Amino acid sequence: MKIGVFGAGAIGGVYGGLLAHAGEDVTFVARGATLDALKRDGLKLVAGGTETAIRAKAVADPKAAGAQDAVILAVKAYSLPEAAGSLAPLLGRDTAVVMVQNGLPWWYFRGTGGALDGTRLKSVDADGKCAAALAAERCVGGAIYCPAEAIAPATIRHAPNPKIVMGEAVGPPGPRLANLAAAFARAGVTAEVTPDIRTELWRKLLNLVGTVPVSVLTGANAQPINRDEGTRKAMWRTTEEAIAVAAKVGVTLPAAALDRFLKPVEMPPNKVSTLQDLDRGRPLEIDALLGVVAEIGRLVRVPTPALDTAYALCRMLAIERKLYPPNPNFALSYF
Repeated sequence: MKIGVFGAGAIGGVYGGLLAHAGEDVTFVARGATLDALKRDGLKLVAGGTETAIRAKAVADPKAAGAQDAVILAVKAYSLPEAAGSLAPLLGRDTAVVMVQNGLPWWYFRGTGGALDGTRLKSVDADGKCAAALAAERCVGGAIYCPAEAIAPATIRHAPNPKIVMGEAVGPPGPRLANLAAAFARAGVTAEVTPDIRTELWRKLLNLVGTVPVSVLTGANAQPINRDEGTRKAMWRTTEEAIAVAAKVGVTLPAAALDRFLKPVEMPPNKVSTLQDLDRGRPLEIDALLGVVAEIGRLVRVPTPALDTAYALCRMLAIERKLYPPNPNFALSYF
């Protein structure tokens, strides 16, 4: 398959690199030091002590790549409005755009029926640029399960056994998802296709809505915050609210997900990607992880006081450190 990877950071690097290594026709759209490294040395993936060197095409201008069978859109959620407007040269009539961002997408309510059908989530697409540039019918939701970190330009350290769960934004799964899943399988990626990607995105979000604000506000990794009773309680409250919001939009998440916060849990000292971004002075992806849940809570009249507090504090921290991307047309009302 001809597969474009827009964004060659940690996730784009791992999944695009594995596809290229398996023989798919992969082109990375990158810039700066990452583009230079890809052209000069290729991509390096480091997993379990094994380093794999991969050669793949890399361009700065999407026009140089041309239309693709599929595009993996692997930028952070706050970069989507800008990125979406640059994808046009990569898009043929039937090109699928696989979105692998954390959180919930702007098209969440597209085609869902009911009073909120078609509602655009402004926390992740304040100005409507994503909706204008990408028809929801093109979009494929992708839930990624693979801790990864860019340790140098075009050098990615990642966990073994990567996984992706994919589903159409609009309509049932079709041949294009079957072809994508087969390509990922050839690359050694566990690939699942679901008819209900929204539930899968909520499940992934449930792993982050508690840990991200606590990690960002304390600077602590997963190990200490899961040992301490106070931080576990904070994570319990925000997760409980997310489960309630999801239930109101028809997604049943297991209440048992809260049980892990009731007693100390021994975790590896992994840093969530948002804390990695904070440490490196990069913008924080808090709108798509926290603001979007609070926004939906407002829409369906489910109170989210713990989430509101966590979001407000993380947002102010990001603003003070100049790590909050401008989102002037989205304002969460607290009163």
